[in-house]
Amino acid sequence: MGIFSFRKKNKSKKRLKELTGGFTLSFEFMDYIQSVNLTISDGVSLKDQLNEEIDEYRLSPEEVETRLHELVYIYMKDSQKKELSKSELLKLVDDKRTYNNLYNMAFLLGIEEYWPDIRRNLVNSIHNNSVGSYFTLLTMFESSVLSLSDESIDFSKICQSGIIVSILKSYTEELNKDAELDPQKWRDLSEKFLKKQRGKKFSLKDTIRLLKDIIKWDFVEKIVFSPLDDNFDFRDFDKSFVVFKNEKLAKSYSYINKKESDVPNSLLTYSFITHELGIGICVIATARIDDNFKIFERDNFDTHLISSIKEYFKVPYGVYSGSIDIPFVEEYVSNIKTDAPQDLKEFRSITEIDDIRLNYFPDDIQVLFLNENGTNEVMWVRAEYLKDNNFYGTLLNTPYADFGVESGDIVKIELFELEKGKVRAIADLSDETPKDSTNYSIDDFNKIMTEIVDSLTGNPLVDKKLLVKYLHTYKKHPLSTELIREIAKLLYVTLSEIEQKSYEKACDEENPLKDGLDEIKKILDKKDYKTAMNKAEQLHQSTYLEFKDDQIHEYHYFGNVIEETIFKKKFTHEKQLVMIPDYTDLLSFYYIYGFLLNHVGRHSDAKRILEIALDYNPVSLPVLLELCEVYKLREDFGYLKRTITEAFKYVYLKKDIAKLYRDLGYYYGKTNRYELSFAAYTLSLEFEWNTSTNAELTALSRKTNKIDLIKSINLLRQESIPISFNSEVISIVKNLAEEAKNNNLPEISSYLFNIYNEMTLNNKEKKSSNDSTKNNLFDKELLSFAHENTLDLPIERKKVSKSKKTQNNIIDDYLGGNVLNDNFINLLDSVELSVDAGLEIKKDLKSIFGNYKSDMKEFEKEFIFLINRYILINNSEKDSKQLTKEELKEKLNECYYKLLYFSKEDEWKTIESNLSKKIENDEIKSFNILTREFHNLKHLNPNKTMKFNVIYKQILTIINNYPPVDNEDKIIKDLIIFSRDKTIFDFKLLEIQFNSLIYI
Repeated sequence: MGIFSFRKKNKSKKRLKELTGGFTLSFEFMDYIQSVNLTISDGVSLKDQLNEEIDEYRLSPEEVETRLHELVYIYMKDSQKKELSKSELLKLVDDKRTYNNLYNMAFLLGIEEYWPDIRRNLVNSIHNNSVGSYFTLLTMFESSVLSLSDESIDFSKICQSGIIVSILKSYTEELNKDAELDPQKWRDLSEKFLKKQRGKKFSLKDTIRLLKDIIKWDFVEKIVFSPLDDNFDFRDFDKSFVVFKNEKLAKSYSYINKKESDVPNSLLTYSFITHELGIGICVIATARIDDNFKIFERDNFDTHLISSIKEYFKVPYGVYSGSIDIPFVEEYVSNIKTDAPQDLKEFRSITEIDDIRLNYFPDDIQVLFLNENGTNEVMWVRAEYLKDNNFYGTLLNTPYADFGVESGDIVKIELFELEKGKVRAIADLSDETPKDSTNYSIDDFNKIMTEIVDSLTGNPLVDKKLLVKYLHTYKKHPLSTELIREIAKLLYVTLSEIEQKSYEKACDEENPLKDGLDEIKKILDKKDYKTAMNKAEQLHQSTYLEFKDDQIHEYHYFGNVIEETIFKKKFTHEKQLVMIPDYTDLLSFYYIYGFLLNHVGRHSDAKRILEIALDYNPVSLPVLLELCEVYKLREDFGYLKRTITEAFKYVYLKKDIAKLYRDLGYYYGKTNRYELSFAAYTLSLEFEWNTSTNAELTALSRKTNKIDLIKSINLLRQESIPISFNSEVISIVKNLAEEAKNNNLPEISSYLFNIYNEMTLNNKEKKSSNDSTKNNLFDKELLSFAHENTLDLPIERKKVSKSKKTQNNIIDDYLGGNVLNDNFINLLDSVELSVDAGLEIKKDLKSIFGNYKSDMKEFEKEFIFLINRYILINNSEKDSKQLTKEELKEKLNECYYKLLYFSKEDEWKTIESNLSKKIENDEIKSFNILTREFHNLKHLNPNKTMKFNVIYKQILTIINNYPPVDNEDKIIKDLIIFSRDKTIFDFKLLEIQFNSLIYI
C-alpha cells in the first residue's frame, strides 16, 4: 500500500472525526441521528462501520460525508419494518399536501413530474399485497425513482431526500405539540421549507442549521427587549444579530428597502467588537414587529451601514437567534473583520473586571498609576497582548503627574484580587526583567514583608507614600511579582473612600464562580448534562483565578479540618501555605467540571482538570475517586491501581472506602485475578451495601470454582492493600475529636467522634433479621437455592463486526436506552422491583453479553434469571426466616402451584406426603429449605422454574392490589394455567384475566 493511500486514509479518518466526534459522539452528531429517530447505539454502530470501510481503503475523504448520510438513511429504513395495514400504507402515498409522505422526497429530487407514475405503481403494489411495511414501500419507491428518472438521480440523493423529510416530520410534529397551529399553517411552512432545500447539496452542517431553523421559525421566535443602558453585557454583541425597536430610527433607513410600501418599526442589525473602535453595529435590514416578526427585503448589499453602538443608546434591543431568509447576508457580514487574537479573547472573558471597563470598548480598562511621591492617578489602558501571565496595554491618555510614561506607551498591567472576589488593575512601571530568583527563599520574602509592615505608622497618608516607595524599590527585585502583589493589597487599604469609589466605580460583591457553580448544580439536579457541560465550559473560560503558586506562596483548599490535618501530616512543603477563601469553592468547581468532562467522554480533559483539583487538595477523596472513573473508562489499569492505592492513605468515610474496594474489585476483575476481585468486593460490602457489588460477587461465584475468602484477603495483604482504614488517619480523627471536645465545641466533637466510631467499627452492631441492608450474599440458604435455580449457560460468544447490531443494541431495544421503556418498568412494578434494580439488571446483562452476538433465547434466559434473582434478594429475609409447622404447611401451596404450572399436578400427593413428614420431623424450618427439598424430590426445568417464580410473584402482586376474594385458591390455579403460554411481560393480560375470574 503506497504512502499516498495511507495519507488519504488518515484524511478520511479526520473527516469522519469532524462529522461524528472523536472518542465519543459529538453533540451535533447525536442531535442529527436523534432527529431521524435513531438511537445513540445506532450512531456508534454507524460510525464503527464507516471506520471499517476507511480501514479497507474503500472511502476517500470526499466520499465520507455522502456515505455517512447513506448509512443514516439505511438505518432509518431498517427501523421501519413494522407491518402496516393497507389503509395506513395508502395514506403515506395519498395526499401530496402533507409533510410526511413520499411525494416530498420526489419534490426534493426535482422529479415531481414522475410522481403520478410512481404513486400508481406503489398503490397497485399495496392492493396486491406486495407491500406490507414502510420499509418495503421505500424500497419500491427507490426502484421506481431510479428506473423512471434520468441518470442525475442516484441512491445517495434519494438517501439525502429521505433524511430531510424525516427530520421535517419529526421536528414539526414535536413543535406542533406546543404551538397548536392549524394544519394549513404547518403545510404552508413545510412547503416553504422544502422549496428552500430543493436542489441544495445536503451536509451535516446543513442538518444542524436546519434543526435550528425549524425550531426558530418566525411564529415561534420570541425576542425579549430591554433599553440599551450602561449595564449591558458587551458579550451579547459579539458577532450577534440584534434587533433595535424604534419606529423613527427604522424609518430613517427605509431607503434601503426593495419595496417602498414596506413600513418598518425595527432594525435588524449585526453587532461585532473591534479592538480600536469598540462595539460596532451594522444595519442588515429593516423589519416590523407586531404579532410576528417580518424582515423586509433589501434593495442591495453594496455598502456597509456601520455606526458605533453609542448611536443606539437607550433604544430597546433584543438578541435575535432565528433564521434570516435574505440572500447575501452571510457573505455580507463575513466581510466585516472582527477576528481578535487569543490574548484579547482571554482578556474579554474576565468577568471580574467588567466594572472597570469602558462602556462600548471592552478592551479598555481603568488602571491605577502610582509614583514615588505618593501621587496616584486612574487612567485608561487598552489591553494589547498577554506575556508571562501578565497583560500589556497601550496608555490612552497622558497623565498629569510624572510616572515616566505618556500616551501611546506600552505598560504592564498587574491584575490582583482584593477581598470578596474583586479584581483590580495597577500599572507595573518596572523597566527591567527581574533577575534569577533561584537564590531567594520564603524566608527572604517574609523578612522583607515584615520590615514593610513594621514600618507602617497607621496614618493612611504617610503609609500610602511609604508603600508607593516600596513598590518602586522592589519593582526590580527577583521576587517582584510576589512582593508587589502583597504591597498592592496593603496600598489599597490606605486609599481614601473617595479614591476607592472613583477607582472601583460600580464594584459589587458578586462571586461569578459561586453563582455559576450554583447554576450548574441546579442543572445537574435535572440530569441535563449537556447544558451543565456548556455552562461549566463557559465558566472555566470566563473566570479569572488568582490562586496560582508562585515562588513564595502555595495555594490550597480543604473541605474540612480532617483533610487539612492529613495534608499537613502527609506532605512536606517549603513555601508559605495560603488557604483559598471558602466563598470561592474552587475545588467543587474543578471536581464537577472534571466529572462532566468524563461523563461526555473527554477523558483526557477530565484527567487534566481533576489533576488541577488535586494540586489544590491532594487528599480529596471525591476527586481521587472521579480520577479512578477516568482511568476505568480509559482502561488505564496501571494508573487506576496507583490512584486507588494513594487514596487508601487518606480515606476516612465508610462510603468512600467502600467505593475504593469496589474500584479495586473492578481492577482485579479486568486483570483476570478473580480471587482478589472477590475479596475486594466482599470488603466493600462490609462498609456499605451496594446492589451492583452484590451482583458482581454473584457473577464471580458463578464464573469460578468455590473461592476461599480468607485466602483471598491474605492475597490482598500481600499486594499491600489495607484491609481497613489507615491507622494514622484514624489517630488524626480521634485527636481532632478530643481537641474539639476540650475546646467546648460539642457539635464539631460529635461529628468527628461519629466518623472515628465508624472507622474503628465501634458503633457496628450485629444486623437484625429485619435489617434491610443485610448482606444477602452470605445467606447460605439463599445461596444454595439460587445455585440450584441457576442456569449453566454455555453461551457461545462469537465476535461480530462492529458494523452489525451488537447485543448491547438488542438490550437497549428490549429494555430501553438511557431511560427504561414502559414495558420493562411495568414488569418491574409487577414483581415489586424498583427502577434502580431494573438499571442494575440491564447493567448485568451488558456486562455478561458485551459486544457479542448471541441467540435471543440465551438473552431471555439470562434476563429471566436476573429478574428471579432480584426477587429472591428482596424476599431473602422472610424466606430464610424460621417458620412454624402450620406456616410451612400453608407454604406447600406454592410447591403445588409450581407442579400445576408444569402440568404435573398428578404427582403432588406423593411429594406432599414427603414434605409434610420432613416438616413434622423439623427437617424443614424455612421456606428456602422447603423449596430446596421440593426440588430434590422433583427435578424441574430450571429455566421454566425461574419463569414460574416471576409469574407467580406477578399473580401475588395482582391479588394484593385488590380487595380479598372468597375463591382465591381457585383464581390462583386458573391464573397459573392461563399463564403457561404467556411471557413475563404479559402482566396486563394476567390482570385482565383476574378481573374476569372474580366475576365468574
